[in-house]
Amino acid sequence: MSLSDEMKKKCEEYFGLFDRKNTGFVTTEQFAILIRAVGTYPTEKQVQDLCKQYGSSGKVSKADFFKVMPELVKETAPDLKEAFSAFDPDGTGLINTRELINALTSIGERLTDEEVMEVLKICEVDPTQRELKWQEFAENLIKPPKPGPPYNGEP
Repeated sequence: MSLSDEMKKKCEEYFGLFDRKNTGFVTTEQFAILIRAVGTYPTEKQVQDLCKQYGSSGKVSKADFFKVMPELVKETAPDLKEAFSAFDPDGTGLINTRELINALTSIGERLTDEEVMEVLKICEVDPTQRELKWQEFAENLIKPPKPGPPYNGEP
């Protein structure tokens, strides 16, 4: 599988944000953030394995980053569909919002309440609504983030 033109552009842009000196390398810490920033959701173990494989010197090259991305992009959508379909045994396309929040804070790589609320906000979900369309939610999770206001240097 190869990356779409849109994803290639996004990867180029994001890599450049981390590689400010234009060396063609990012640190393994930056790499871990970068692969998630472009919209893939590897597990912590996958990230550690990738850093060991490609970042043994503490740095990951741009070429290796682009080598890894097609596989991560390919894995993301089916994994999300499989995960969310478990909450929809009747195949209605709807999942209980409270059950989703409980799962995100208690199963696997647990998110904090604040992280869950941020995910729901990004995906345009009102946490008080009873049910949500999980396919729409999954698509919102993997689409590129909307550009925010320019960074003004303040935390």
